[in-house]
Amino acid sequence: MGVAGQSLMVGWSIQAQSYEGAAIDFTAADLAAARDDRDSAVEAQLGWPLETISYLRAAFTKRLSRVSNWSSTSPASVLARSIYKRGLNSQAVHGSYPILFGEERPDLSFIQESNLVVIDEGVAGTLTQYPWYQRAITITPTEQNKSLATIADLYAQIKHQGAVRIVVIGGGILCDMVGFLAYLTQKKAVYVPTTLLAMVDASIGGKTAVNFAPFGKNQIGAFHFPEEVRIGAGWLTTLPEREFRAGIAESLKHAFLAGDEELARRICEVQQPEDMAPLLYQIVSIKAEIVERDPNERGERATLNLGHTLGHALEGLAAISGGDIRHGEAVGVGLCYMLILARTLNILDKDEFSKMSELVTRSRLKPSPRQLACWLNTKVDDLTAIWPELYNLILQDKKMPNQDGALKSPWVLLQGMGRVYQPAGRGYITMVEEGDAKTAWHAFLASLTTT
Repeated sequence: MGVAGQSLMVGWSIQAQSYEGAAIDFTAADLAAARDDRDSAVEAQLGWPLETISYLRAAFTKRLSRVSNWSSTSPASVLARSIYKRGLNSQAVHGSYPILFGEERPDLSFIQESNLVVIDEGVAGTLTQYPWYQRAITITPTEQNKSLATIADLYAQIKHQGAVRIVVIGGGILCDMVGFLAYLTQKKAVYVPTTLLAMVDASIGGKTAVNFAPFGKNQIGAFHFPEEVRIGAGWLTTLPEREFRAGIAESLKHAFLAGDEELARRICEVQQPEDMAPLLYQIVSIKAEIVERDPNERGERATLNLGHTLGHALEGLAAISGGDIRHGEAVGVGLCYMLILARTLNILDKDEFSKMSELVTRSRLKPSPRQLACWLNTKVDDLTAIWPELYNLILQDKKMPNQDGALKSPWVLLQGMGRVYQPAGRGYITMVEEGDAKTAWHAFLASLTTT
């Protein structure tokens, strides 16, 4: 069965939230130490108050949680706090949007003269027939480009064009980044995802963000739900093999969370892009339903971070070291590691561990030691030694709560297919001692030598 003519309507309702804990002070010395000479140009392009980026950098240096209360009420501080680790919503908002499915690439004649169109360089050559193509902005989607500097450049162009709507045609990087631009400019956004990862994950749920070096992946952003998502399975045949495989990890993650072993096995059996088309509706529905129940990640939506705590840290490490790892590849490694960590902590029993590990291996998500080292631009013999740097990035995770004493790291862990471990008083997040996390990392590396 195909996906032509199918659609989902995703409703969302975000409750007002408040910051927690004692007010955190930022001294003049904190801000001076956090300042970069290049900040003022970006702030000027975005129309931000001076020192906004300094507040962001200082907050990451202090390792504040997303819900930390800041004492400063300056315009720069208020703006920085609102986008720090996606911030909190101070007012209740609600809405809905459709996800439309098609067998082929969607007809893009709906794009109007008043729309700003941002295109992934990888698909730009297939869109030259449209009258809006000549005024579209083409971007090379790299993790390095997914930055405040790129947002500032786009911000200037949207002001120049006077666009009322932004249409994003591309993969996950563009959906995240241009979605954040839509939030900053309060424009409606339409997503036309062109990669498997964007179809099953990035375009669904309203999370927008950019990276913030050296503090990691997707650290600056906000919730901004799209006006519409148009998924065309025909785009999958345009993807390089590596890009297509990078979307398998998010797909398998959804099946794990839903406890759908049959879907997980069908994902494992996918050999060609055409094989994935009949599964798209079912995979997307899993995430859409979780988002509907918890749109601003106060509970169940945190489970969608399965595999992402380590995954985002690996992406951050690759960015620092000059490596090259796709988001889906990093999440795939994160899923492998998560199973070993859950087994190390006796959360996951032997049979469930074996079953899910076999699915991950069959999906080709588990790299060889040489492949992992290549992704991180390091040597195989140094994979053990990178742990301290990796753990430092893990501690910047957006799920990190306020803590007293020794820092533990936050993980989403499975007890079995469809069963996320819920420690008392922690919702869906398990706080893990560094020693246990490190032991699991060594066990994970050891497991790579046997595959």
